[in-house]
Amino acid sequence: AGNVQPGPVLLARRSGAAIVPYALEVKPVWRLDTWDRFMIPLPFSKGGMVIGEPIMIAASDDADKACDRVQLAMQAAYDEAAHLVGRKG
Repeated sequence: AGNVQPGPVLLARRSGAAIVPYALEVKPVWRLDTWDRFMIPLPFSKGGMVIGEPIMIAASDDADKACDRVQLAMQAAYDEAAHLVGRKG
């Protein structure tokens, strides 16, 4: 969880579909010890959702550089969602 894998980038390259970075953050929250760190909001929690600009991956784009672009956009979305609920980082 939290790292962009090459699969979505390869699918976007082949299909021409955009990758849309997004993030959800909740405070306070229980996080399960699973691969995706599943969140269970506590009563009266504050939530933030950020949807970034779509990222187009051209067929000629380098896969590693495209993964880095998507990773940076995802991290920016997570940082902004954390800021919305008052969480640092």
